[in-house]
Amino acid sequence: MLHVVIADDENRICRLIRMLGHWEQFGMQVDGMASNGPEAIDLLTKNHTDILITDIRMPGISGLELIAQAHGLNPELRFIVISGYADFSYAQEAISLGVSGYLLKPVNEQELNDTLEKIASEIGRKNEREQALRTAVQENEENLDKVKAALALDLIHGVVRDYSSSALKKQNRIETGKGRFLVFCIKADEKACSNPDRIRRGAFDTAHRLVKTELAPFAYDLAVASSGSILCGVILEKNGEERRVDSALRRSIVSLQAQNDVFGKWNFTMGAGERCEIPQDLPASFRHAQMAVGDRILHGCGRLYQMDADTAGLDVQPLLVRFWEQAANAVELKDLAGIDAAVRDLRRGCAGCMNARGWEYFQVVKTVIGCSSQELQLPAMKELTDRGFKALENSSTADEVFTAASQYYRELIGAISQGEKELDERPIRLARRYIMEHYAEPLTLEEVSEIAGLVPNYFSSQFKKVTGDGFAHYLIGVRMDAAKRYLQQTSLPVSEIAGRVGYNDVKYFTKTFIKLNGIKPTVFRKLYG
Repeated sequence: MLHVVIADDENRICRLIRMLGHWEQFGMQVDGMASNGPEAIDLLTKNHTDILITDIRMPGISGLELIAQAHGLNPELRFIVISGYADFSYAQEAISLGVSGYLLKPVNEQELNDTLEKIASEIGRKNEREQALRTAVQENEENLDKVKAALALDLIHGVVRDYSSSALKKQNRIETGKGRFLVFCIKADEKACSNPDRIRRGAFDTAHRLVKTELAPFAYDLAVASSGSILCGVILEKNGEERRVDSALRRSIVSLQAQNDVFGKWNFTMGAGERCEIPQDLPASFRHAQMAVGDRILHGCGRLYQMDADTAGLDVQPLLVRFWEQAANAVELKDLAGIDAAVRDLRRGCAGCMNARGWEYFQVVKTVIGCSSQELQLPAMKELTDRGFKALENSSTADEVFTAASQYYRELIGAISQGEKELDERPIRLARRYIMEHYAEPLTLEEVSEIAGLVPNYFSSQFKKVTGDGFAHYLIGVRMDAAKRYLQQTSLPVSEIAGRVGYNDVKYFTKTFIKLNGIKPTVFRKLYG
């Protein structure tokens, strides 16, 4: 049984998460709920906890500080972070701390349970690897490469319990105390083919041989393992051989990329983190190695990229706010050209920062895909999102990264159109477009029906038939949706937001907002901003 603690200063959020989680299905149980960081630390100290679900913003200590302290208490603890759109910069820091999941408010039941299922699966696989490692060592010394492969995964994920030299050497795993550790990873960008798993295995076997041969004169030991689309390795290099090790890794990846015809035009890139004196620092180095391979989209594949710190150059939030506003309008209007324009604008914003790293491009596009999937409930949503993430993961150039975003939204619009064929009626489409562009103005049924080219009475009946809503109620909904975006994404006062969405009377705006959403605008901003 996996044990869970939930921490959020809003007690109703804790209760909501407890209610939404399919705990028994994933072999989990909630041991307690905390309203602040110190209470959460107290629960973690008293109980053996496997998963901590925490809000980024809490009194006492923040969610990020809580994660850091909790990780010190239990390095194997998994974390799920909850935040609003405005906390994206905090979310970046949470990602750098190695959280297992990141959920946006309001918490979505499907997203929560998908994350819980993913973590349960990861813990299960970790336990299976540990058992397999113990069995392999006991039964057959000839399985040394397999033993080291399992150890490499454990080292880079920080799940080794005993890091002492004697413990690591006792089972003929890996030598320590002679030189420094270096983590590398090789990313395979998959192209369309009939048997990708077979090709990946062949490529990684070739990569393993190349690296092992090139490093032999300069390293005491090498442990290599594959994990999805990545081949990762831990090197114990000889003292004073840093330059030769780097050169050996460069030769290895150049040789592998030169054989990409054999592997169906797949692309390969190598990333390396900072060198470590002790194995406990390998997880951070591995994270940097993974981030480093993102530079392939800026400077090309078939190369070694190195990264030794969590450096970020993009001011992400303004880019995302602008994109979501443009994309929301384009999706609402089913405007494919508008989506392409929004993605081009997003790319220009990323490219405009000279210090941006490739991993930031990936993170931005991953966010714009993931966030939209949380907002829309469509039958094909999970399949569409998974396809978008896969295209992004296998992107080798900046063109492919942003094409993945455009294609995702194009398919999203197609999925919406499939279920809303009635909205193809041109007069109502013109009316909705006009409402979207002029909702801040004092619109009337007569004015909009004239734009649609219909008499008011007929327009009213057709509008309700197509949209499922009366004109007046639909207009209020558009205005309230715009108000919520302003509340989430800006710090504008409520009175100014009211004016921007077509209400001159802030009291009437507030009354209408409460009627539709059940809470005041200020409370909505506090919960979801």
